[in-house]
Amino acid sequence: MLKIKRTLFDHIKEKDFSRFMFIDPEKIQKLSGNIILRTINHFLPPTAKFLRESFNAIENRKILAQISIIPDSFSNFRCQFSSLKIKHGYDFLAKTLIDYVVNKYGGNGVSSFLVYIDENNPNIISLFKNGCGFRSCAKIDFYTTNNLENSLSDFDENNFKDLEDSDVLELLEINTANIFPYFRPSLISDLKYFKQEFFKQSKNVFFKVFVVNSRPEGYFRIYSLDKKNFLVDIITSKAFEHCYSEIVAYIQYFLRTKNDFESLTVLLKRYRETAQVLEKNLKFANYFISNATQILVKDYWKRIDEMQNEEKLFVFFNDLSVQPARYNSFML
Repeated sequence: MLKIKRTLFDHIKEKDFSRFMFIDPEKIQKLSGNIILRTINHFLPPTAKFLRESFNAIENRKILAQISIIPDSFSNFRCQFSSLKIKHGYDFLAKTLIDYVVNKYGGNGVSSFLVYIDENNPNIISLFKNGCGFRSCAKIDFYTTNNLENSLSDFDENNFKDLEDSDVLELLEINTANIFPYFRPSLISDLKYFKQEFFKQSKNVFFKVFVVNSRPEGYFRIYSLDKKNFLVDIITSKAFEHCYSEIVAYIQYFLRTKNDFESLTVLLKRYRETAQVLEKNLKFANYFISNATQILVKDYWKRIDEMQNEEKLFVFFNDLSVQPARYNSFML
């Protein structure tokens, strides 16, 4: 008899398993934790979890498949599937596991589920879309260069500064306004994330605010696990999208000081209104597409989130019948 059980330990012998990873490219932190943290996480409700959680499909005491899910850093009410492992010959269990976790988490407060899938895995994309009711939401292209000498323009170092507490609200507003409205319910960030998570500096993360006339108009965030290959997320306000060339030039200048540099990859997020301008600048500097990721989403229930912070930013538009997938031909 087939059983599905939650487990504190997600390590299994993978010799006879097919393994698929779905990690959001911006999640550089480890989400496994030690046994004490895992135990605490195990007893928390889904909307309060902070570590990865795994579920096994077991028959006759043998693990036949495993799926893992992680909290979405951008919102307590979203989760992401992070990996799927299936024993050869038991592919049919994938849908069962995905549906089980969606119903379990959805019934306990999680409103939507995301999965980031490499475009080179069309069968897995089909599994989530056609088998489990996910829909295409957006796309991220990875634009890469191995040469930092192709400067797009000059830059003024005075236009870049360290983050201050007073900047956070304005940067979140820039981030929100930059997302096409029909993608916001699925991909929007909240103030808590920007305050507590996104701007944390560490040995793996470098963050700068782009300012014009002392006012924040954008930011970039560089991160790397091996200090050789760097990922960067860049965003500007719509009014200053023409400054992408200056920001990229500054980033390249900064990375020239890294002796072990191998590559720089810019995340081109197609759901942002300024993506086309950034792409034009990257192509001009001879960046090339090295990879692409599809973002799929499934809404378990609809939530109108009227943020009740002291500084109210926005409310979701009230036409919740709009489906982002309708606009894929325009965006993707």
